[in-house]
Amino acid sequence: MASKYRKRKEQERTQYIVIGICCLLAMVYFLFASRNVPQPNDSGGVPGKKPSVEPSDAMKLSMGKKENKLMNAQQGIQADCPEDGMFCSTCTGVVILASSRPSLLEQSLNSLLQLRGIDKYQVFISQDGEDNAVTEVAQRFAKKHDFVRHVHNDMHDDKKDALHKIADHYKFVFTLLFERELGVNHAILIEEDMLLSPDFLTFFETTAPILDEDPTLFAISSWNDNGYLQMDLDPSKLLRTRWFPGLGWMLRRELWVKELKNKWPAYNWDHWMRVDAQLQGRDCIVPELSRNHNIGTVGTNSNPEVHARLLGNVSYASAATAVKTFGDVTYLDRRRYFMDLKGKMQSAIPYSLDMGFGEPSADFTYQFGYLREDFMKLSAHFGLYPSDWPRRREVA
Repeated sequence: MASKYRKRKEQERTQYIVIGICCLLAMVYFLFASRNVPQPNDSGGVPGKKPSVEPSDAMKLSMGKKENKLMNAQQGIQADCPEDGMFCSTCTGVVILASSRPSLLEQSLNSLLQLRGIDKYQVFISQDGEDNAVTEVAQRFAKKHDFVRHVHNDMHDDKKDALHKIADHYKFVFTLLFERELGVNHAILIEEDMLLSPDFLTFFETTAPILDEDPTLFAISSWNDNGYLQMDLDPSKLLRTRWFPGLGWMLRRELWVKELKNKWPAYNWDHWMRVDAQLQGRDCIVPELSRNHNIGTVGTNSNPEVHARLLGNVSYASAATAVKTFGDVTYLDRRRYFMDLKGKMQSAIPYSLDMGFGEPSADFTYQFGYLREDFMKLSAHFGLYPSDWPRRREVA
C-alpha cells in the first residue's frame, strides 16, 4: 500500500515539474517576442522595412526616386495578380518594340501614353540594336513616367538579317515578360510605327477575359486586314477569325510557356504563327474597325507603295468613332457565333465570279464561291486584302 502511495506521489511530482518547465519556456518566449516587436519610427514606417509612403533621403540618394518606385511597383505586382492567370491591368505588360525609327517611336509613345488608364499597366520600351536616337527617346519617356521602363534586347545579333532579328526580338520580349518578370500574365505587343485608337485599352479589357475563359481562342488582335476606309464598319462589332493578324495583339503567358517557347522560329515569326501547327483549330478575336493605325511607310516588310496599298488605307477608330463600351459580347461564344454564321450562310444569295459582278445591295447577304487562284480578282473588285493567300475570316 505504501509503495503504491509513493509511486503516485512521484508521478504527481513529475507532472508538476513538466508543467513548470512549460510555463518557464512560455514566459521566456513571450518576453523575447515582446522585446522584438518592431516599433514605428519617426516617419511612420517600421525599422528594417521600406516606408510605405516615401523612401528616405538616403535611399533616394543611393538608388534614386525612379528606381525605388519601380521596386515598389514590382513588389506589389505579384501580390495583386490573380493566381489563376486571369487578366488584370497591373499584371499586363504593354510593350513597344523599337529598332531604328525614333520619330515614329515618339509618335507611338505619345499615342499610347495618352490613353486613359495606361498608368495601371506595366509599359516597356524594348529596344533592338544601338540606335542612339531611339535610346534617347526611350530614356526620355521612361524618365518622365514611373510606369514606363526602357529595356534592351540582350538576344540581339548584328550578324543576322532583319527577319531573324525581329524574331529574336519578340522572343526576348516574351522571355522578359513571362519568365523574368514576376506576375505578368498577359502581353500586349505594339511596334514603333503604330498609332492607337482612344479605346485601344477598352478593346483588350473587354476581350482579355474571353481569351482567358475560352480554350478555342489563340490570341486577340486590334487589327483587321480587311477593314478598309471605303467600307461601312461597325465600331462596336467584334469578330472571330482563323487568321492571326498580329499588329497590336495580346498573348497569354500560358500559351508562351506551354506551347510556343520551345519551338519559337528563327525568322518569319508572324507567318509561323498562322500555321495550323500553332493555331490548332483555335480562333483570334479582332474588331471590325481596327484599333491601331500603321504609319511606317518604310520598314523591313514595307515601302511607300506597299504601305499605301495594304496598310495606310485601313480604317481605325478615331475620337469620333471610338466606343465607351463594346456592349454584350456573349455572341463571341464559339458555338453561338458559328450557329449565327451558319444561319446567315443558309439564307445568303449564292454568287460566283462566273455570274459577273453587279453592285451588291446592302439589304441582302451574299455567298461567294471561288477557286483559290481566283481570289485576287475577287479581292480587287471588293477591296479586300489583295493576297493569293486569303485571310480566312469567319464574319457574322
